[in-house]
Amino acid sequence: QRTLATVATVYAGVVLSDMITFFFGLSLNKGLLSRFFPNWGDSPTGEKAKAQVAKWGSKIGFYQRFFIGFRGPLCLCSGFAGVAPAKFFAGTA
Repeated sequence: QRTLATVATVYAGVVLSDMITFFFGLSLNKGLLSRFFPNWGDSPTGEKAKAQVAKWGSKIGFYQRFFIGFRGPLCLCSGFAGVAPAKFFAGTA
């Protein structure tokens, strides 16, 4: 029973850390980064990234679990690129 509580606590902590990183990326998307890269959202590269997010965004929360070393950047970039928080959370949890 104690092991189950420990596993549940660790799992909740992992999901929480993913969501914090995601929301930091979301705050970058809301204007913090526009000070440094004002044309990113309108650039061809930005449009290409947003198209990929539209295609794979609902699954990124699940896939990022299996990319050791890329988990933090994937959470950050998912928020920055505009994945809906509910979709990201559903995939993470």
